[in-house]
Parts: sequence; C-alpha cells; structure tokens
Amino acid sequence: MGTSTVSRAGNRPANVPDVVAGLAATWRPWAALAVDADWRYVGKRFGNNANTVYEGSYALFGIGLRHELTSSVTLRARIDNLTDETYSATVGSGLVVLGAPRTWQVSADWRF
Repeated sequence: MGTSTVSRAGNRPANVPDVVAGLAATWRPWAALAVDADWRYVGKRFGNNANTVYEGSYALFGIGLRHELTSSVTLRARIDNLTDETYSATVGSGLVVLGAPRTWQVSADWRF
C-alpha cells in the first residue's frame, strides 16, 4: 500500500490575508480634547491549505473621543466597526467566525 504526498508549495496558509493595511489619525482641537479615527483593511483569506475555500476582503472604520477633565481623569468614548460591516474574522473549511458588529464603548480613566 503506497502513500501519496500532496504539495501545498506556492499556496498561502489558511487565514493569512494577501494584504493588511491600516491608517490612524488624531485631531486635537483643544489641549484637553482629542478625536481619533482609524481604518483597517484585511484582504482575501483562504480557509484551507489547499486554497480552495476563501473569504473576500473587508474594511473597518472606528472613531473615538477623549476628553481630559483633569490631569488625572480622562473620559473616553469609542465606536468600532462604525459602518456595521458584516465580516468573517476567521474562515475555515467548515467553520466561519463572524467579526464583531458595531460596538460602542464608554470609559473613564482615573490615575492616582
């Protein structure tokens, strides 16, 4: 009984995007206030080592606001996935894990 070998030479490993890019910017209209914005692009990913199952690309946008009330207290608000993009965070031959929908966060930092 013989064994056969399958070569995956030249194939991209599963869940490794062909391109990943991102940009982030901060605008400070006043010393105590900052507005953050970011963009992340994830290219096509294959779900198996044979490169026969794939998921297309996606882009996510986020925005945030920081306000320093005092030197020790900062208020923050953030929205991730601003456009509520439906995307696969992980893709496999038999399993797809969806990424987080639009998510809101509000926090206060107190430094002492």
